[in-house]
Amino acid sequence: MAEDEVTPQAEETAGMMPDIHVEDLLRYTMHLFTEQAWVKLGVRMGPSKGETVTNLPEAKLAIDALAALVTLTEGRFDPHEVRDLKNMVAGLQMNFVQRKTQEG
Repeated sequence: MAEDEVTPQAEETAGMMPDIHVEDLLRYTMHLFTEQAWVKLGVRMGPSKGETVTNLPEAKLAIDALAALVTLTEGRFDPHEVRDLKNMVAGLQMNFVQRKTQEG
């Protein structure tokens, strides 16, 4: 099969995909990274564990990914929303530094 050929399964799957605005998908993705960052910082309970578990390397990756995505919102989202997102990243970064310092 050639690389540019579309299989019947791919066409069927594409037909089931909802029409989502990319901005909404970006908001959803940033929300997921935010929630995972708080969980990995040990601030919130993980949904499957029933307890808090700290994983600072994963928290840092989630925070860095969120920060990178926030830069894409400038000029696309309302300035107040961008400010709130930047404040969220700053809060996560401060929590990360505090926990990293406590860890030693």
